[in-house]
Amino acid sequence: MLRRWMLLPNAAVICFLLAIAAYIKLAGLFDTSQHHLRVEFLTKLFEESFLPTEPYVGLLANVSEILWCGTAVTCWFSYRLVQRLGGSSRQTGQYLLFSAVLISLFLLDDTFRVTLILALLAGVPKLVMYSLYGAAVVVYAKLFWQKILKTPYLLMLSSVALLVVSALADVAHLPGSGTPILMEDGTKLLGILNIGLYFYQVCQDEVLRSRQAIDR
Repeated sequence: MLRRWMLLPNAAVICFLLAIAAYIKLAGLFDTSQHHLRVEFLTKLFEESFLPTEPYVGLLANVSEILWCGTAVTCWFSYRLVQRLGGSSRQTGQYLLFSAVLISLFLLDDTFRVTLILALLAGVPKLVMYSLYGAAVVVYAKLFWQKILKTPYLLMLSSVALLVVSALADVAHLPGSGTPILMEDGTKLLGILNIGLYFYQVCQDEVLRSRQAIDR
């Protein structure tokens, strides 16, 4: 059954596309060159970064983003499902919600290059952004440390350690060519993979536990 809230995202996207169409159309009424520039801008918004001669470019970066996305969706879906089932504690719901929010922040930063753009355009050092994310993780751990200890937390710890190494490699500007890439992007990919595995197991356990509580 179609629910009313499902119409809202569709309405938002349609309004956005209509606004862009009006923006381009109005430009064409007064200045033809502006019209072509805005059409080119629209094309770039939907353009995929693909090189026919080098189709592998950005492959591992795309894998990282897919892993982030899959983990975020898993957390959001599990949070909503546990809420609907109603067999779990309030702390469990909060834990899944905060996890979903935190993972979504990392996903947005990695996909839209927020840290990089702020560093290049606004002069915000990468270290500042990494410190903010680190502080968020510390607050998260402080709030839910008892819950985390009941999960396969070694995966979580290894993920955090790998992402810290990646961030340090990014700001340290290590000498060499291959080693810095592996230290920054390789450790990040492995860290994201472990985060995905961790939350897959945690979310599965929480949903099953909630279901079992209802069946009793």
